[in-house]
Amino acid sequence: MNHMRRGICVGFLLLLALSELYSAVAVTFDYPKAASWEHVLCGPLFALPCALISGIVLLILTNRKVRGFYIVASSLTLYLVFLFADANHAPMERGDEIAMTIWIVACATGIVAARFLMSRPMSWVARPEEGR
Repeated sequence: MNHMRRGICVGFLLLLALSELYSAVAVTFDYPKAASWEHVLCGPLFALPCALISGIVLLILTNRKVRGFYIVASSLTLYLVFLFADANHAPMERGDEIAMTIWIVACATGIVAARFLMSRPMSWVARPEEGR
């Protein structure tokens, strides 16, 4: 049961990484129509999903779980900052407010999932032998 919870957490974090990647690709290909401040972010937006994936790897495959948690939390927080800036570029309608609330909950759930992965030891993680 514990492995299933971990799998759900990792799967949800990977879904958020795909969402970040989709946003980066959408801003890049929507270049002529995007806001002027988004032109500057075309390249750096691709760093967010890369950071999220590297944080997930640190959480599940290494003993550097604290560093992995902070990388995941930073990536999701910066993604929320981008979403807030993008949403507040034009007046928000009711649907935009609902979508923003869903993204806030999704990113907060991702941070909680990363915290869950950080707090539980994984059985397949290589640990240094004691006594050496």
